[in-house]
Amino acid sequence: MTDLSTLPITEAVAVSSQDDLHQLVQQCHADSVSMYPLGGQTSLGFGVPARTEGIGIDLRGINQVIDFPVRDLTITVEAGILMSDLNALLAAEGLMLPLHVPQMSNATLGGVIATNTNGPGRFGYGTVRDYVIGIRALSGDAQVYNAGGRVVKNVAGYDFCKLLTGSLGTLGIITQVTMKLKPIPTRQATVIAPVNDVQHADRVVAELMNSMVRPVAIEYLQGSEFTTVVDAVDQSSAALAIVLHGTDEEVDWMIGKLRRELSSSKVRDSHNLDTESHEQLWSQLCEFAADDTALAVTESRTVSSGCVSIINLVLEQHPECSVQSHMGDGIVTMKLPEHSDAQVSDLVIKTLGPEARRHHGHVVILSAANAAELTTQSVWGEPSSPDFLIQKLREQFDPQRLINPGRFVYQ
Repeated sequence: MTDLSTLPITEAVAVSSQDDLHQLVQQCHADSVSMYPLGGQTSLGFGVPARTEGIGIDLRGINQVIDFPVRDLTITVEAGILMSDLNALLAAEGLMLPLHVPQMSNATLGGVIATNTNGPGRFGYGTVRDYVIGIRALSGDAQVYNAGGRVVKNVAGYDFCKLLTGSLGTLGIITQVTMKLKPIPTRQATVIAPVNDVQHADRVVAELMNSMVRPVAIEYLQGSEFTTVVDAVDQSSAALAIVLHGTDEEVDWMIGKLRRELSSSKVRDSHNLDTESHEQLWSQLCEFAADDTALAVTESRTVSSGCVSIINLVLEQHPECSVQSHMGDGIVTMKLPEHSDAQVSDLVIKTLGPEARRHHGHVVILSAANAAELTTQSVWGEPSSPDFLIQKLREQFDPQRLINPGRFVYQ
């Protein structure tokens, strides 16, 4: 959990109902007081460091289950519910929300949506945006917005569910959501495929894309963080962790076919993990980007083919860093060694940023130990939309710029 002192808040106010929150936002709007929504406080280091004083609004008291029609595979809950509590509730009915986010015992559903946090299972299950089908939020001027519901329909106007996902709370404070659900698979397994280098891994992943095997996750792992699956002595050693979900028969068939295909791809010594090792590695994969002890964590988001050049560029400058890549999705997450803020910004702006844009993507800084000097450009990269459109969107929902001022791409 990130230290709350990272935000310039004068006080933290806990709310216990949506009505309490509405009244508080109305008062803040009337007094022009900045507001910092607080969920599980697991991502306070994400975004540009805030500099405008305001109040923190603790939303964890807004955590009730509104509707849970199990047979419809949907649930409507208030946004302050902890991910661990939500998962336990769903598991009792044989269901899951397959987001696989870090720090589930602290993270709230609203915070996960606001930060667009996705885990390694995004390859097989999709992202947060795929599961939010209804949402309620309060704008900066205390207007209540509702969108979607239990039945998905096409409507004119803003797709508010998708707009709020990843907006870091700057377009509205999420208060209630309706999520799609999935049945829990009967069995889970991981196949480890040692590879010679990232180019070899890229060729294997390309062949997997045409395979009848359907992995939930394809993770490229390199560095000292992953000594359980790569050579701890050789820092250049790497492996692919290929995660499979399904029935017992499906998983057995996929393991056999995958092992044969890996052998034809010149992968030696591929093997599947036992249940305990699978669970330990899966937890490590989910928690990798959330390590509070890391000096800096950056993430490149490009097309799949951009992973190789991004990883090579990082390793050229920081050969001792640890890398986890959702290679099938074009995501590369890097834990950097000792550095200064200027070095991180320089790496992102001058080296990784241009390469990511060459592959239709961008680079963001997820966290930094000393983030005071980070800028909007270094944290978020170049905006993918024209600046005036971004600013107009912010003005539409928070004209006084009171919610999380300065932390997102808006000025």
